[in-house]
Amino acid sequence: LAVATPLKTLKALLPELTVNVASSTIKEQQLPAVHAWLDQCLQTLHALMALTHCPFSRVYDELSNDDQILLQHMSFEQLLVKESGTALLRNVVHSLTTNNKLSEHHIKQLHTHCPLYFSSAQFVTFLFQSQLSRDGHHPHAQGGGALESALTMLCEVCGDPSFDLQNVCALLMNAAYYTGVVKLVFTLQARLMAQIQELYTHKQHQHQLQVQQHQQLPQQQLLLQVPSASSTSVDAQIVQLKNRVLCAWQQIFECLHRLFVVAEHGAHRHQHVPADLGEHQNRVLALCVQQDNRDFAYKLYEWCLEHNIHLLHKLFTFKPKPKYLENFLGENIVASTGGTSTAAAGGGADGGDDEHEMSRVQQQLQQQQQHERNRRLKELVAFYKANSETAKMVQLLDALTKSSGFTLHERYNFLIEARRATQTLNEKRVQFDPHNVSNDRYNKFAEKANLCKIQLDVLYTLKRKCNAAAGNNSSLCVQDRDLVSLEYKLLNLEQIYEMCKQYELHECCLDCLAFTNDAKVVDYVNRCWCLYIADCIKTQRSQWTQYLAEHFASLVNRYNLQQQPWMFDANEIVFYLNLTNLQTNAQPSDEVVLDILYPNIKQLTYEQLLTVYKHVLARIETPYKVNIARSIWYLIVDKNPGADHPAQRPHAHHRASPLNNPRVAQAQHNNKLLLQSSSTNDLRQDLISNCLSYLQKLVQHQPQYESLLADFRRALSEQYQNK
Repeated sequence: LAVATPLKTLKALLPELTVNVASSTIKEQQLPAVHAWLDQCLQTLHALMALTHCPFSRVYDELSNDDQILLQHMSFEQLLVKESGTALLRNVVHSLTTNNKLSEHHIKQLHTHCPLYFSSAQFVTFLFQSQLSRDGHHPHAQGGGALESALTMLCEVCGDPSFDLQNVCALLMNAAYYTGVVKLVFTLQARLMAQIQELYTHKQHQHQLQVQQHQQLPQQQLLLQVPSASSTSVDAQIVQLKNRVLCAWQQIFECLHRLFVVAEHGAHRHQHVPADLGEHQNRVLALCVQQDNRDFAYKLYEWCLEHNIHLLHKLFTFKPKPKYLENFLGENIVASTGGTSTAAAGGGADGGDDEHEMSRVQQQLQQQQQHERNRRLKELVAFYKANSETAKMVQLLDALTKSSGFTLHERYNFLIEARRATQTLNEKRVQFDPHNVSNDRYNKFAEKANLCKIQLDVLYTLKRKCNAAAGNNSSLCVQDRDLVSLEYKLLNLEQIYEMCKQYELHECCLDCLAFTNDAKVVDYVNRCWCLYIADCIKTQRSQWTQYLAEHFASLVNRYNLQQQPWMFDANEIVFYLNLTNLQTNAQPSDEVVLDILYPNIKQLTYEQLLTVYKHVLARIETPYKVNIARSIWYLIVDKNPGADHPAQRPHAHHRASPLNNPRVAQAQHNNKLLLQSSSTNDLRQDLISNCLSYLQKLVQHQPQYESLLADFRRALSEQYQNK
C-alpha cells in the first residue's frame, strides 16, 4: 500500500502533464518541481527494486543501528520528502554495491536508473575497485596504462561530493600507485579552489550590490536593515570546501608516511622493502615540491618537521629550490589563542584565578611558538648551508646568537658556524677590502665564540659542583637565576668574571683574565693561581700534590705563554708551590714540585727553571733553603734533559719523590752533566755557586749537610772541566 498510493497519484497526473500548459492545473513554474519529484520517485523505486537481487539480510546486517531502526519505520513518502530518508537509501545502495552482493550488470543498471543514490563518482570507483580485484592488486598486471586510464576517469569525477576520496586513495596506495594519489588530490584541489574562487567572486559582487543599495536608501531605512543571510551561506560553503581540500591533502601525507616512515622503519628492522622504494619516494616528492599552492607547501614542510626531519633536509638539495621553503622557515609563527576569556569579568577571587590561569596558558603558548620558531630558524641555517648561500647564513647566525629561546650551547654552535662561514667568505672574496671589514667580522665571531666557551665552562662547572654537593649532602648555594642567566643568555666578560669569583671558580677566572689579553692583570692572575692551589689543598688535603701532578700542567698548557707570558709568572707560582709544599707537609718532598712542573708544562724550559730556582733560593726563608738546595740538586742531576740516563740520587738523605716513575738504577753514578748550550751551562754554574755559598755557611752550624756540600762542589768542578 505504501508503494501503490504514490503510483496512483502519478498515474492521475500523467494526462495532465501532456496537455497544453495554459489549460493545465499545473502552472508553468511548477513543472520543474513536478519533474524533479517524479524523477526522484522513479529513482527511489529502482533503488528499492535492486534489493530484490540479493538477500535483504545481507544488506540489513551491514547497516548501522540507527539506519536499521529508520528502515523499519520509514514509509516511501518519507524516503522522498525527508533528508534522513534520502541519506538512508544512499546507505542502503552503498551496502548493495559492496562485497559482491550484486553483479556488475545490476550495478550498471543501478547507476543508469538511480544516479541520485549511486552517482557517477561512485560508479567509477566501483569499476576501479573491480579492476584492481581482477588484477590481484598488482599495479602493473595489465601494464601501467591501465592504472593511468583508471586515474583519468577518477580525476573526471573527483569533484562530485559523493566521491569517496579516502577509499580511492587507499586502493591506489595498496596498488603502490603513490603518484596517482598525488595527482588525484591535486586535481581535486584545483577544482575545489576554482569553486572557492567563484564563491569569493559572488560574495564580492553581492557586497558591491549591497553597497549600491545602501547608497540609495535613506538613513532611517539603513538603521533598520538586517544583515543578509546569503553572505553567511557563502561563507559556510567556502569553509566546507576548504575543509575538503585539507582532508584531500591528508591522503598525500598518508603516502609520505608509508614511503618515508613505515618503509624506512621496516628497513631499519631488516624487513622486506620494495626494490623501487627510492623511485616512488623521488616521484612523489617531485610532484609535491612542484605544487604552486602556498598552503599545501607549508603543510608539507610542517609534516616533514614533525615526522621526518631527514626528508626536509633532502628537500634542501632539490634543484630548483622547493617553492616557499625559505619563506616557511623564516616566517614568524602566529597561533590563535582560541578566543578570549570573559570569566574574569565578574571579579572576585575566582576572576583573579581565571586571569592567572589565562596568563599561564598564554605564556605556555608563547613558549611553544618561540620553540617552533627557533626550530625553523635552525633549519633555515641548514637550508642556506646546503644551497651555499653563505652571506645569508652568516647574517642569520649573527641574529640567532642574540635571539631569545636558545641555550648557551646552541649559541656557541651558532658562533662557531658563523666563524667558519665568514672564513669561507673571506677565502672566496675577490674584491679589494681596504677597511678590512671581512676580517673584523671574522674576529668578532671568534672573540664571541671564545667568550661563550668560557661561559659554557662556568655553567658546566657549576652544575658539576651542584651535583657533587647533592651527592655528598653538602650545602652549595648556587642561585637559580644565575644558572638560568648562564644557560639562556650571553653574558659579558665582567658578568662572567664576577660570577666566577662569587662561586670560587678559579680556573674560569684565569680564562677570563686570559681573554682580556692585558699584561696589567698579572697580579690578578697570580692571585688566581694561589687561590687555585689553596682550593686544591682544601679539597684534596694530603693528596693535593698528587692532584696537581695530574691536573696542574694541563691547566697551564691551556694558555699560550709566548703570547701571554703573564698568564704564568713562573717566579711567583713556583715560589708559592715550594713554600706551600714545605709549610703544609710534615716531611715535604724536595722533588714533588719539580715533578709537577717539568717536563709536563710544555712551555716551561729547563733554562727557565734554572733561573726560577735561583730566584726561589734567594727569596725563600732560611729554614727552607736547604730543602730548596736539595730540589736544585734534583733539577741539575735528574731533570737534566741532556743526560744519557736519569741519574740516581747518590745519597740516602735525598728522599724519593712519590710522583716520579721508578728510575733505572745505575751501578755507579758517573756525575757527568752534559750541557746543551753555553747559556744553560752558565745558568747551571751560577745556580750551583749560589747553593755552595749557602751550604758553606750552613755546615758551620749543621755539619750533617757536609755530604750535600761535597756533591755541589764536585758538580761545580765538573762544570769547569766541561767548560
